[in-house]
Amino acid sequence: MLTLTRRSGESIYIYPDYSKVSPSTTIGELFGEDGHILITVGTTTHNKTKINIDAMSEFAIMRTELETQEQL
Repeated sequence: MLTLTRRSGESIYIYPDYSKVSPSTTIGELFGEDGHILITVGTTTHNKTKINIDAMSEFAIMRTELETQEQL
């Protein structure tokens, strides 16, 4: 499980980690029978919310500001 803190207006990406799965993998193959992504909103204080994300290791989770930095 990953826990992130996000402020109002901030985002995250959740996408298949193509170093672990083929880009041609279908959604059905990726999730399988027991596949899921569970997102739980935790505590909220001073304009920040804790978000808990439970996903299979075949998924990458990245804060949008890091995705922008990697593209530079």
